[in-house]
Amino acid sequence: GTVTEVWHFLRLLYVKLGVQHCIHDGAAVQPRTPESIAAQLLRNYRGRHVGLLAPLVVARKGVYTELADWARPRGYTHLRVDGEYLPTTRFPRIDRFKEHTIELPVASLDLTPANERELARLLATALEHGKGVVHVHSDLGGLSEALKAGTPTAGIGRIEAFSTRRACPVCATSYAELDPRLFSYNSKHGWCPDCVGTGVRLTKEQRRALDDSPQDDDKGRERTFAEPEVEGLVDEACPSCGGTRLNPVARAVRLESEGTDAAGGIAITELARLSVAALRQWFAELKLEGRDATIARDLIPEILSRLDFLEAVGLGYLTLDRGAPTLSGGEAQRIRLAA
Repeated sequence: GTVTEVWHFLRLLYVKLGVQHCIHDGAAVQPRTPESIAAQLLRNYRGRHVGLLAPLVVARKGVYTELADWARPRGYTHLRVDGEYLPTTRFPRIDRFKEHTIELPVASLDLTPANERELARLLATALEHGKGVVHVHSDLGGLSEALKAGTPTAGIGRIEAFSTRRACPVCATSYAELDPRLFSYNSKHGWCPDCVGTGVRLTKEQRRALDDSPQDDDKGRERTFAEPEVEGLVDEACPSCGGTRLNPVARAVRLESEGTDAAGGIAITELARLSVAALRQWFAELKLEGRDATIARDLIPEILSRLDFLEAVGLGYLTLDRGAPTLSGGEAQRIRLAA
């Protein structure tokens, strides 16, 4: 699937048309109103002091000094960068090659019925700056002291995300917007956390060796490592992901269509287990209308052209999730022709 780029186009299709389902109860994720978020905050955090943070950047590389320049004249004294509260005055230069999450601390307040009107006002501001998403920072003991002393703040508190666009109607769990990286088992954003995208059962030592997530040195800079050689790998499916290599959130995104038999749609990992011939037939029967059809107009022909070629060279029996190392020499050669 990855060699022929079929997986690449499938990822884009699921980002555009996939429907996120809750990993806890299976309900389709639906938009929420600011009022319902405020009501849940008053229930869950009643009597506690919390901070309202607006996510400005989520897991993106860059320096972002312009955000500090934007925030400072608007009265915001700090930005929260990767968990650390950094002053907007003389904002330090951060590593442009490292992925950063940057939040704007909009306000902090006590969540009590008396502050309900103030909560609504501040929540609206946070949702506006966060483009429909707000992070609630709770358990703030020690934060004020750390800010005054200039000591690290990254380990302080707990973050819970709420979204006006993507939340479970049953348990109210919020979900991030779909991103192509979510469907990549070569990315920490998408891989199964237990097998790090290998699809096989790993010991703790093997997982640690194979995890090539960027790691920081004592100055917070990313370190890179050579591809490790791990011994003793067993040919046994990962018990967490069932060998699909993706995390639960990715596996819970489903593509729905009148032309498919699967109730509630089909996951990308289920498509990956189909043979090339079966997948080609599935797309032939896929019925999309209106906006969905317009979005998929350029993607589906790219997928079908690659599947057609694979069938033409006699590889219609292969599945998309077939690992490249398991292919015979002849199969590998024919797949390269299709790439």
